[in-house]
Amino acid sequence: MKNILLTFILLTSGILFAQKTDSLKIEQIYQKIDSIKYSESDFLKMQKYFNENSELNKMISEKAKQGDENATDLLKILNLNYNRANEEYGKQEIKVLIHSYYMSIGIQEKFKKLNSEFDAKLDSLKSQKDYFEKEIKKDKQLLEYQNEITKNIAKEDYFKSELRILTDLEIGIEQAQSEKKPILLYFTGYAVVNSRKIESDLLLKNTTVHQLMKNDYINVWLFVDDRNVGKKWYDYQKESFKSNVQPYFVILDSNGNPISKGLGYSEAKANLETELLKNK
Repeated sequence: MKNILLTFILLTSGILFAQKTDSLKIEQIYQKIDSIKYSESDFLKMQKYFNENSELNKMISEKAKQGDENATDLLKILNLNYNRANEEYGKQEIKVLIHSYYMSIGIQEKFKKLNSEFDAKLDSLKSQKDYFEKEIKKDKQLLEYQNEITKNIAKEDYFKSELRILTDLEIGIEQAQSEKKPILLYFTGYAVVNSRKIESDLLLKNTTVHQLMKNDYINVWLFVDDRNVGKKWYDYQKESFKSNVQPYFVILDSNGNPISKGLGYSEAKANLETELLKNK
């Protein structure tokens, strides 16, 4: 009967056990729980647990059919009332059985907690994985888009019209000092629709603007969504001109100092020609 303790613990944890246990260890367990008090309500909780757990009942029944005495004893106890169980098996045995029930529940709760924590960590890792995969996909799409736009820009008239577009401010300042010309600084982006509109409608079609850019200015275009240096130009625009919109035009002297107010999309369409004439 004393082997019923470990059998019960392992059974209620979802594990079948039919091997004899060291009697000394069992005695130690018995001694350890001598001071613990259990009542009929604890016994009823144990019975209810088994009655509501059909899979566990099935496992114990199968072991009993195979001749396992511990499983047979368990089935008998679980069909007796509290007083009858104490009479037939002894108060100490029933006490140990109730104790093993609570131990098994504790084991299960620990496993549930560990599984829950593991699932939470796994979900977190999956979320991070999904996030980074989406970001990588975005980067790939942006790079492909940039490459395509770059190819298209290279075909546009304003890149074939000797405007000498530079995409680095430091190089632009050196060129401006060398030629003693002001700089038309243009903040743009590969994915900025209004930039394409103003380039087509104003920089190409307005003959005065086009000629001023070609003959009187060093043209520096800074792409704020460039994969490599975009953030640098975005931060520069935001910090230096308190603006983060594109398209955005500013005229600088040959040392890189602003000599005009900044012009956004609507302002540039209305006033860029005037500003270029005034500051050339």
